[in-house]
Amino acid sequence: MHIKAVKGLHIVSFFVMYTILACVLLSPVSASGYVPGEVIVVFDDSAMALSDIVEKCGGSVIDKADNAVLVRVAEGTEASFISRAMKIASVRYAERNGVVRALWTPNDPDWSSQWAPKAICADKAWDIVNGSESIKIAIVDTGVDYNHEDLKDHYDDSGYDWVNNDDDPMDDHGHGTHCAGIASAVMDNGLGIAGVSQVKIMAEKVLDRWGYGTYWTVGLGIEHAADHGADVISMSLGGDSYSRWLEEKCDDAWDKGVILVAAAGNDGSESINYPAAFDSVIAVGATDKYNRRTYYSNYGDDLELVAPGDNIYSTLPPNTYGTKSGTSMATPHVAGVAALVLAANSSLSNEDVRTILHEEAMDLGASGKDKYYGYGLVDAYQSVLAAVKPNGVIRGRILYTNNQSGIPNVNVSLMRDGEIIRDTKTNEMGQFLFEGLSEGNYSIKVSKPHFFDNETDVSLISGDESDVSLRMWIKGDLNNNGKSADAGDVSLMLKGSVLIIEPDWRYDLNNNGKLADAGDVLLILKASVGYIELI
Repeated sequence: MHIKAVKGLHIVSFFVMYTILACVLLSPVSASGYVPGEVIVVFDDSAMALSDIVEKCGGSVIDKADNAVLVRVAEGTEASFISRAMKIASVRYAERNGVVRALWTPNDPDWSSQWAPKAICADKAWDIVNGSESIKIAIVDTGVDYNHEDLKDHYDDSGYDWVNNDDDPMDDHGHGTHCAGIASAVMDNGLGIAGVSQVKIMAEKVLDRWGYGTYWTVGLGIEHAADHGADVISMSLGGDSYSRWLEEKCDDAWDKGVILVAAAGNDGSESINYPAAFDSVIAVGATDKYNRRTYYSNYGDDLELVAPGDNIYSTLPPNTYGTKSGTSMATPHVAGVAALVLAANSSLSNEDVRTILHEEAMDLGASGKDKYYGYGLVDAYQSVLAAVKPNGVIRGRILYTNNQSGIPNVNVSLMRDGEIIRDTKTNEMGQFLFEGLSEGNYSIKVSKPHFFDNETDVSLISGDESDVSLRMWIKGDLNNNGKSADAGDVSLMLKGSVLIIEPDWRYDLNNNGKLADAGDVLLILKASVGYIELI
């Protein structure tokens, strides 16, 4: 499948505030948001003779893709062509070729600090995982400067140039390279910046040198990326009109297990652009360094997440850096976090990853999901924590104070942040076990009637096993033999010099949880009270 020019569905543009008149004048876009004289026709039978369409409906085929063709017709006759085509039994549908654009806006080149990774806690997430060479993000955009010093080591050459119809998706605009750097610029190489995730990137060039493209090219790029190993597809572009062709390509990629992320739009309006508005795509809005929605970020019920998009410093061709703003810049932040989640746990499905991103987002605006922030600001650290397969283990044994015998039927509570998250009881040997634990700090608290409570803290590393040993003191254990004393008037003389109280043994003489010192102390056990009283 291929495309021969910047054609096809609605022209997709960068989700950056892009208002350069020259781009509009030079791009094949009509005021209606469609490419004049172009129609997409999709068949039920891929073997359908294309000549039948041309002969019966007029026009000429300018590109093909499996069971679909892009047809050129006389300007102004698009509607009548579609009407005639839909009468052919083998035609599933026909629609005008829409325009998409890159959603970004140029900004002050003096902004050179990377505030965004910290805003989404990516730096904390990197302490757990920073990526994987087995994970790949497809940048569906203007291409990528694959010779850039901060990108070349992560570049995968399995992409395609759908604008010029070749296998060299070099960026001739800059937008795609900027997005690629946000998602996966090489870390710790002593150069430039650090991308959100250290994963492979491939380029599907679907936008031209002015940042415009069509639904046709975007659909082909999505399909190609999904068929060539992309785990995440990042689309910092969008169009205003619905396209069945584009929705089907997104749905097909989702069904193949790919995570799709797209920019919400830069009109500042309550309308999510396409493909972000599709159910199979995560729609992303933009925030500033104060976690506020930017004035240009589109919003609505279909918005799922927000991410840093204002004054973002990243890679640019040729081998340089600069800042841009827009929902275009927010999108690869989310794509990068999705890649981190997969790197942390490759067994997760795309639905699993999407759910994690929702549930672990930092809630902004109104409580819960809202139309301005969706589920909230994407949180790399919490998302990675949630993704890490909970395989940590805490095992332990509860012992008497004076010997190595285990105490059965002890209540053992596993606590985190002051809350009990699990309960169990010791077995006949005094043993207990908690499995399937994620990384973090825990407390173990034990209790049993006629014993003093005890507790300890445990710090668990991901996948680690921690052994715990706790001792419990019996209330009123005068003989230190693990048995409570019988009630009755008993006079005792504890002689420290004879080591009746031994250094490693403990006695709670007042039954108040405090240990008595060794020495000559007279004790009376009073049956009427039932406890040892110090006199």
